[in-house]
Amino acid sequence: MKAIGAKIADEFSRDFFLQNANVASRKVTLNVEGMPDAAAEDLLARELIGLPDVIAATPRPPAKTRAYDLQLAGAGASSDLVANGILKPLNTKLGQACFAVGGSRGDQVSVLFDKPCAEGSVLSRLETNPPAGLYSAPLGRQKTVVKNPETLRKLSVLI
Repeated sequence: MKAIGAKIADEFSRDFFLQNANVASRKVTLNVEGMPDAAAEDLLARELIGLPDVIAATPRPPAKTRAYDLQLAGAGASSDLVANGILKPLNTKLGQACFAVGGSRGDQVSVLFDKPCAEGSVLSRLETNPPAGLYSAPLGRQKTVVKNPETLRKLSVLI
């Protein structure tokens, strides 16, 4: 009975939210150039899903320039949404400006990955550091989610 009640409450809450919340969003295609390998691209896709400004992220099939179909929260220019909601937290997690907006055309935004960031010591941060979305979270939220003091220390380091 408890499980059934929880499922009904979840469905009600989700449906109620979708019907009554007026969320501004924008569909954007993110084209990422310069990622060193498929493993790094997969780590990037995992990070995209965890960012607060990303409502949905769907990777396109692998190609020379890896593309992701995104739905981003907020309104404004696509390049601004990408720069502030995606690249800023990713660069903070990596400890340096590895990602930069290369240009935009409508809802297509090109992102360039800096080649020196392809070093193992930098890329390993995609796996070992906390999710990029936590870096800009309030301290109270960080402490609620993260219990490891070493991980909390990593969150306090900003570029």
